[in-house]
Amino acid sequence: MIREVPASQVRKSLLSKGFCEPEHHKGRDHEFFFFFFDQRKTPFLVKLSHGASVLRKDEIRNTAIKNGVGADDIYRIVCCDFNAQQTTEVYQRSRWPLMRADQ
Repeated sequence: MIREVPASQVRKSLLSKGFCEPEHHKGRDHEFFFFFFDQRKTPFLVKLSHGASVLRKDEIRNTAIKNGVGADDIYRIVCCDFNAQQTTEVYQRSRWPLMRADQ
């Protein structure tokens, strides 16, 4: 079952699984955590609103749709159920496995 996940837990979880620290740009409303694979930035990402205390269920579902994976996969990544290897496996099943963010 998908539930809201505290933003602090989301950040900690993503950074421990191959996602990069978000770049902070003036005027942006969101933090974008991009997944790195083979030391390359990929388009596989999780978006977290600035000032949000939680990642909501609808945001988890929208992230899953954008990445072409199940909402349960994204939930398990952000709530610490999946380790780094399992997160990589989700990325490899996504719509992005052969692309890099700069392509």
